[in-house]
Amino acid sequence: MEKAYVYWFFGLSGSGKSTLADALALRLKSLGEQVLRLDGDQMRAGINKDLGFSSQDRLENVRRAAEIAKLSLEQGISVVASFISPEDIHRRKVKEVLGAKVHLIFVDASIETCKLRDVKGLYQQQAQGNISSFTGVSAPFEKPMDASMRISTEESSVEACIDQIMKQWKEQNA
Repeated sequence: MEKAYVYWFFGLSGSGKSTLADALALRLKSLGEQVLRLDGDQMRAGINKDLGFSSQDRLENVRRAAEIAKLSLEQGISVVASFISPEDIHRRKVKEVLGAKVHLIFVDASIETCKLRDVKGLYQQQAQGNISSFTGVSAPFEKPMDASMRISTEESSVEACIDQIMKQWKEQNA
């Protein structure tokens, strides 16, 4: 239980949050860690399907996810989460719920790179006028001042990013 942590990846849509979170979860599992993987899209398809995308709804979205993560921590299970978490108030809520057990990892990629990746076609939908309030384009994304770590997916491969995170993980669990 002492070595269970929450790794909370946040950043723009298309920045690489889910890709890195999936890779980290696999790496931790390969080391014998018990891991729960939480993803914003999956949460919104189920437990949070009643929420929209206003700042208040996003706050409730991350609060619920953080509470689930807290329950996992109490069982000695690490959590790897990926949520856009666009405003400082959202990230402060995560820290309020999880305390020192959470590592906020800012997945940094330029809006141009995210638009090029556009895995879900959301930037294209926004450009066509189908999404009116889109984080980083027509809705705010506040650059973090308090992240535990900044990972640039423009400058590093997935493996290099995970190696960087694991180096910090090993130092914490030494």
